[in-house]
Amino acid sequence: MTEMNGMLCSTRAMRTGPATTKKTGGDQQYPTKASYQTTQGTQSENDPNNTTIFVGGLNSNVSEDELRNVFSAHGQLVHVKIPMGKRCGFAQFANRASAEEALLTLQGTQLGSQSIRLSWGRSPSIKQSQQPQQQDPNQPMEW
Repeated sequence: MTEMNGMLCSTRAMRTGPATTKKTGGDQQYPTKASYQTTQGTQSENDPNNTTIFVGGLNSNVSEDELRNVFSAHGQLVHVKIPMGKRCGFAQFANRASAEEALLTLQGTQLGSQSIRLSWGRSPSIKQSQQPQQQDPNQPMEW
């Protein structure tokens, strides 16, 4: 794992780690921890200013109000968003401790008759650094 962590596979850096354990609930098995992370995911996870939680596996009938109600039990929310046509959402907290608590507590819980999977969302600082700089409309275009 140590040798391969960070090595490129095609154009992306790999993230390696031990396999997650599985719990059994009747005939169903589900991982106790979702880990769909890239290098950017690791940066978001380790960013002490990141307070955004990615919510995957949402039932298409779940509303932003329902998401807000579930996550607000863990702290003050700044923003909740479910992108149109997507089966995922985002919950941004006012502080890191609340986001960490929600991530640990709500992982795998039922919401809208489906188990949700949580991970760190993109940190606002990472998102801003990845966006192209806006051209000043008063300045000539550089080619």
